[in-house]
Amino acid sequence: MSRGNGFYGDWSLSFRDAGNEIGTMSGTATAIDGDDNSSNLGTQQGLFVDFYTAVAALALGAVVSRSYYVEQILSPALPTNGAARELKLLTLYKCTATGKRYSLTLPTLNPTIPQYVDNVSVKDAVIVTAPATITAYIAAFNAFVKAPDIPSDGDGVYATNPACTVIGLRVVGRNV
Repeated sequence: MSRGNGFYGDWSLSFRDAGNEIGTMSGTATAIDGDDNSSNLGTQQGLFVDFYTAVAALALGAVVSRSYYVEQILSPALPTNGAARELKLLTLYKCTATGKRYSLTLPTLNPTIPQYVDNVSVKDAVIVTAPATITAYIAAFNAFVKAPDIPSDGDGVYATNPACTVIGLRVVGRNV
């Protein structure tokens, strides 16, 4: 019996920083169904590639591994660009159906990319409408990432739609 489109699939991306430390971001997406006749394999892999590409454009670290359906182990050289796993992009997102909020972090953020919201009390909030690397990340995130805890009925039908939307970005980490 194949898994239906409503089941979850875990994904992860790991990055090596200039200190040879590994930082990982992970989350949930729609599982790839194993039915050859009506598989969502092409669609889901395409969404993952778009998401991975958008994440990689924001990160300074070297990609060590990526996993979604199939784990790919990569062996990049140690980055020499000052990548630090401690400098992260915190993504705040919510389930569009339930309003429940979640977060995940992208390690080894390139600090030259984010533009900050002008606000005296908030020094780490990122503008979500610019530059293009941020807007591409948000679009790919919204298309690929799902709420991690929406139950399905076992046949791939969710109790509610697990689609998510980004509600904010912050730069977090040590000495930020």
